[in-house]
Amino acid sequence: MNKLKECETLTQFYSPFVSLILELVPLSVLYVKWQLEKPRRVQLVWKLDVAKQLVGIVSVHFVNLLLFPALSQRKITCGLWYLLAVFVDCTLGVSLATVTLKF
Repeated sequence: MNKLKECETLTQFYSPFVSLILELVPLSVLYVKWQLEKPRRVQLVWKLDVAKQLVGIVSVHFVNLLLFPALSQRKITCGLWYLLAVFVDCTLGVSLATVTLKF
Protein backbone atom coordinates (compact mmCIF):
# COMPACT_ATOMS: atom_id res chain seq x y z
CA MET A 1 0.00 0.00 0.00
CA ASN A 2 1.37 3.40 -0.99
CA LYS A 3 1.26 5.95 1.83
CA LEU A 4 1.35 9.65 1.04
CA LYS A 5 4.26 11.48 2.56
CA GLU A 6 3.42 14.51 4.65
CA CYS A 7 4.59 17.87 3.34
CA GLU A 8 7.36 19.15 5.52
CA THR A 9 7.80 22.82 6.25
CA LEU A 10 11.11 24.55 6.58
CA THR A 11 12.70 24.97 9.97
CA GLN A 12 12.40 28.20 11.91
CA PHE A 13 15.79 29.36 10.64
CA TYR A 14 15.31 28.61 6.95
CA SER A 15 11.73 29.78 6.51
CA PRO A 16 12.36 33.52 7.11
CA PHE A 17 15.64 33.26 5.18
CA VAL A 18 13.93 31.79 2.11
CA SER A 19 11.08 34.30 2.39
CA LEU A 20 13.58 37.16 2.51
CA ILE A 21 15.35 35.86 -0.60
CA LEU A 22 12.03 35.44 -2.40
CA GLU A 23 11.20 39.07 -1.60
CA LEU A 24 14.60 40.65 -2.28
CA VAL A 25 15.47 38.94 -5.56
CA PRO A 26 12.42 40.13 -7.56
CA LEU A 27 12.63 43.64 -6.08
CA SER A 28 16.34 43.78 -6.89
CA VAL A 29 15.69 42.65 -10.45
CA LEU A 30 13.04 45.35 -10.85
CA TYR A 31 15.46 47.96 -9.52
CA VAL A 32 18.32 46.88 -11.78
CA LYS A 33 15.95 46.78 -14.75
CA TRP A 34 14.84 50.32 -13.93
CA GLN A 35 18.45 51.51 -13.67
CA LEU A 36 19.36 50.01 -17.06
CA GLU A 37 16.33 51.10 -19.09
CA LYS A 38 16.64 54.02 -21.47
CA PRO A 39 14.81 56.30 -21.25
CA ARG A 40 14.28 55.65 -17.57
CA ARG A 41 10.76 55.91 -16.21
CA VAL A 42 9.96 58.56 -13.65
CA GLN A 43 10.51 57.31 -10.08
CA LEU A 44 6.79 57.58 -9.29
CA VAL A 45 5.90 55.36 -12.25
CA TRP A 46 8.53 52.81 -11.15
CA LYS A 47 7.17 52.82 -7.60
CA LEU A 48 3.64 52.27 -8.93
CA ASP A 49 4.90 49.32 -11.01
CA VAL A 50 6.54 47.81 -7.92
CA ALA A 51 3.35 48.42 -5.91
CA LYS A 52 1.35 46.62 -8.61
CA GLN A 53 3.68 43.62 -8.32
CA LEU A 54 3.36 43.64 -4.53
CA VAL A 55 -0.44 43.79 -4.68
CA GLY A 56 -0.45 40.78 -7.00
CA ILE A 57 1.91 38.81 -4.76
CA VAL A 58 0.00 39.63 -1.57
CA SER A 59 -3.39 38.84 -3.12
CA VAL A 60 -2.23 35.43 -4.36
CA HIS A 61 -0.73 34.76 -0.93
CA PHE A 62 -4.06 35.48 0.77
CA VAL A 63 -5.94 33.32 -1.72
CA ASN A 64 -3.56 30.48 -0.85
CA LEU A 65 -4.19 31.14 2.86
CA LEU A 66 -7.94 31.00 2.27
CA LEU A 67 -7.68 27.76 0.30
CA PHE A 68 -5.37 26.04 2.78
CA PRO A 69 -7.95 25.17 5.50
CA ALA A 70 -10.32 23.65 2.97
CA LEU A 71 -7.63 21.70 1.16
CA SER A 72 -5.59 20.65 4.19
CA GLN A 73 -8.39 18.36 5.37
CA ARG A 74 -7.81 16.20 2.31
CA LYS A 75 -4.75 14.08 1.65
CA ILE A 76 -2.84 16.26 -0.80
CA THR A 77 0.71 15.59 -1.85
CA CYS A 78 3.33 18.33 -1.98
CA GLY A 79 3.32 18.17 -5.78
CA LEU A 80 -0.43 18.67 -5.98
CA TRP A 81 -0.27 21.55 -3.50
CA TYR A 82 2.44 23.19 -5.65
CA LEU A 83 0.32 22.67 -8.78
CA LEU A 84 -2.68 24.30 -7.08
CA ALA A 85 -0.55 27.26 -5.95
CA VAL A 86 0.78 27.77 -9.49
CA PHE A 87 -2.74 27.42 -10.90
CA VAL A 88 -4.08 30.05 -8.49
CA ASP A 89 -1.16 32.35 -9.29
CA CYS A 90 -1.51 31.97 -13.06
CA THR A 91 -5.29 32.30 -13.22
CA LEU A 92 -6.42 34.55 -10.38
CA GLY A 93 -3.15 36.48 -10.18
CA VAL A 94 -3.06 37.28 -13.89
CA SER A 95 -6.79 38.04 -13.91
CA LEU A 96 -6.39 40.45 -10.99
CA ALA A 97 -3.40 42.11 -12.65
CA THR A 98 -5.35 42.48 -15.89
CA VAL A 99 -8.32 44.05 -14.13
CA THR A 100 -6.13 46.47 -12.16
CA LEU A 101 -4.20 47.49 -15.28
CA LYS A 102 -7.44 48.53 -17.00
CA PHE A 103 -8.09 51.19 -14.34
